[in-house]
Amino acid sequence: MARSVTASPSAAVRAAVAALTLTLGAVAACAAAPGAPAARNVSDARDCAVMTAVLRQHYEISAGSRMHIQRGDPRTDDPVAFRITCDFAAAGAPLADYDYSHAPDAHGYQGWIGFQKPRFDRGGRATIETGAVAGPLAGSGARCILSRTGAGWRVDACTMTWIS
Repeated sequence: MARSVTASPSAAVRAAVAALTLTLGAVAACAAAPGAPAARNVSDARDCAVMTAVLRQHYEISAGSRMHIQRGDPRTDDPVAFRITCDFAAAGAPLADYDYSHAPDAHGYQGWIGFQKPRFDRGGRATIETGAVAGPLAGSGARCILSRTGAGWRVDACTMTWIS
């Protein structure tokens, strides 16, 4: 009578973990291959809609604003840095681009507004970190929660996260 040999569940689990570890290691090696082009973290249309809602509803940006938008310093090669490519003027929030090569104004500063990449949930909500600085010791940051409506994004709340 032939006897069947089966692996114990713990041996099967060890084999599956070993296979997964090898697979993940291979994927990581490919992702980190030297000479591979750097991926850019660039804003998309949904990101732009959320940032525009915050600019218009939280900051109340309108024509004649003296603030600038920080789009991400083009002088850096940081592949993780968030690059903002939105056309805010076309969306009704006209802001000049922050000039990274220009010295601050006569009072010592270029006023700016900056954003981190928004995070979206499956329930039609977004969270975004933002900050604005108008001068030395004149800035604050906030975490804003937005909801998707039929007319676009609505800022539900912004909670201050820092102040200077």
